[in-house]
Amino acid sequence: MAAEKGAVLVSELVIAELDYLLLRYLGGIAEEAFLEDVLVGVYQREPLVDGDLVRGIALVRRYREQDIGITDATTLAIAERHGCDRILTLDERHFRTMRFRDRSRLTLLPADARKRR
Repeated sequence: MAAEKGAVLVSELVIAELDYLLLRYLGGIAEEAFLEDVLVGVYQREPLVDGDLVRGIALVRRYREQDIGITDATTLAIAERHGCDRILTLDERHFRTMRFRDRSRLTLLPADARKRR
């Protein structure tokens, strides 16, 4: 991951989901540290635009059997909008299932970075 360049874009949906998971599994100190990082710009907050939501809904419908949620679906939509093929996630199950519009696979970090070594 250290070799990766560029901003880490996160939507408000991702921030909310990660906040919940950090608080639940790692506690308030981890949650607060993450929120402080968001506040000072460690992560670039990326607003959801209408096109992201439209694409996200289409992905939720397309992958209904895999229970893809709107957070994961709009994360892919934002990546497509920015022309980015790399997704930072620990949720390999959902992101290994989804494809870009051109049917290409996503590069998942940190998992795929470990495979390159």
